[in-house]
Amino acid sequence: MINNQKNCKCNCNCKNDNNNETPRLVSTKQVLRITGLASINTLKKRIKDAGFPSPIKENRRLYWDRQEVTDWLDVYISKKKQLKT
Repeated sequence: MINNQKNCKCNCNCKNDNNNETPRLVSTKQVLRITGLASINTLKKRIKDAGFPSPIKENRRLYWDRQEVTDWLDVYISKKKQLKT
């Protein structure tokens, strides 16, 4: 579904199609890479405690909407920066 495309430029090791569009759904492994989270347990903790987007189940696998993940990450980083100041 996701990995049959070519020429990734989004720095997450996924593969984009020929017109360089980023896949909308990303796997657990890709979410960990995008967010920099260390483990699936940390990801589950963020879902429970920090409002991380819930996954979409498809054929016993979990996928996330890339835009929801990046939006959450932007907000999370902003909050962390505010705490430092």
